[in-house]
Amino acid sequence: MFYRIMQEALTNVSRHSQADAVTVRLTKSATHFEFEVEDNGCGFDTSNVFGAPDRLSGYGLKSMQERAEICGGVLNVRTRPHAGTSVKVSLPIAAASGFGSNESSLAANHIAPGA
Repeated sequence: MFYRIMQEALTNVSRHSQADAVTVRLTKSATHFEFEVEDNGCGFDTSNVFGAPDRLSGYGLKSMQERAEICGGVLNVRTRPHAGTSVKVSLPIAAASGFGSNESSLAANHIAPGA
């Protein structure tokens, strides 16, 4: 699940954000594994996605939320039009199998080619 949620978050940056930079943060504590994908793109109005009458608007975000909830996790989206977007997911360690209990973190910055 972790991989699919992160994949969708990065796909959304590529398809929709018009960003020239994205930051991926991974953090692990004793009980949770968290990651955040943050871009400096165009952002969006969440009511146009989560409150849209058509069922296909925001399908990727909705599927990320469902996957996080299935694992006992939480998805948080922070965004505003013209102000970038942050998608943060917190999953219990048990849901993100393969990780121990030592606290650690990793941050990576990526600048898009040609930026």
